[in-house]
Amino acid sequence: MEDYLRYWKLREWLSIDEATSLALGHDPSLTVSNLDGWDGLNRALYEAVSKSDGFTFDCNTVDFQGSNLNSSNTLLKVTAIEEWFRLKKMINVYFNPDKTAEHIKKEAFRPEYQTKLMSIMYETINRYYSENYDPNDRDTAPLQANVFEWLKETYAVTHPEAQAIDKMTRPQNPKSPQGKK
Repeated sequence: MEDYLRYWKLREWLSIDEATSLALGHDPSLTVSNLDGWDGLNRALYEAVSKSDGFTFDCNTVDFQGSNLNSSNTLLKVTAIEEWFRLKKMINVYFNPDKTAEHIKKEAFRPEYQTKLMSIMYETINRYYSENYDPNDRDTAPLQANVFEWLKETYAVTHPEAQAIDKMTRPQNPKSPQGKK
């Protein structure tokens, strides 16, 4: 992040225009609306506030400053803006500088709709098949007994449920050891 932008981190509330400029890596006090990506991002943020689902942007995170929704006067809580970018999986230098494109790619995919077992399946993938797993080294794959034990202890799943989750998460076609010929 540019040095001059760090002072904007002191702000707890930003207008939609300021948030747009900062997300694009520009100083809001110098910005005009001709930056690459300005229109799309500004409209998306405006739309997110105007069509709020009541979670990210709500009465606690939006201050209309006594008027109607306006991209230069309506203020948004910075934490809500950060959450919105996180939910949209959008990386930018200002609102999530600690995350890189590679880090975002490694984050587990999680659809909006999930059953209890789907949720447990994603946790199993995160635990056993993320950082320490190498698909080219079958020794890094977890033992089935360990996965079953963890699933039963952590989530109190039945044996058939543990089998189903293991089957869904276990890599296909692991190379079998070659015996003597």
